[in-house]
Amino acid sequence: MAGYEEDDYDELYADLYEYLEDGRQLPKTSLLEMEERISQITKQSQEMQIEIDTLQKQNDSLQRDKDVLIRNISCLFKTAQMEIARKNKQINELRE
Repeated sequence: MAGYEEDDYDELYADLYEYLEDGRQLPKTSLLEMEERISQITKQSQEMQIEIDTLQKQNDSLQRDKDVLIRNISCLFKTAQMEIARKNKQINELRE
């Protein structure tokens, strides 16, 4: 069973190391490469956070606009209902 686990370990991490003839293993990626990758990922993360913030502000603005439009259309609908009721009452009074 221990051999199986060692084989799994070798399979999982084989691409991370370069094996030398004398049996030593060196990481394939250097410290400089790793620092560059960290820098790139950090920059990407910051750019994405800025985009998230921008989209959140846009979403909030659109939500406020939607709320105003819903309120306005509700008022317009109630006004139309009252106007129809007033006209119907006026028509009924003229028929009498």
